[in-house]
Order: sequence, then C-alpha cells, then structure tokens
Amino acid sequence: MIEREEEYIPIEVKWSEAPRLNDAKHLQIFLSEYPNAKKAYIVSRTAKPYKLSPRIEVLSWKELWSLFE
Repeated sequence: MIEREEEYIPIEVKWSEAPRLNDAKHLQIFLSEYPNAKKAYIVSRTAKPYKLSPRIEVLSWKELWSLFE
C-alpha cells in the first residue's frame, strides 16, 4: 500500500500475465471500505496496462515505479 497526501493506494502482485476482475476481489473490498482509496492496482507480468474496472488497473511490473512519481 502507498499512502500519498492522505490517500491510500492498494496494490496486489499477481504472477499471471492477464489478471481478471475476480483476481481483484480483495482490492474491491478494500476500495469499498476505505473512502480515502480512489484507485487500486494489480502489478503483474502483463505486456500492456489495462483497466479491470473504473477504479482497478493492471500494470506491468516494469511500470511499477510510475506509481511513485
């Protein structure tokens, strides 16, 4: 988890190359329970980033550092 300016950004790491929405059930629960969390991310072996839902995005492990900028 990253905390930035009183906002929580939960992150899960998955080995999969193509995580699906049901792989993000814990992120969905977190987002529903913490209003300070606006977005969540799954870091995986995907080749290209994509959205699983309006608030959950899949990133390549190679792009992980973009979250810290």
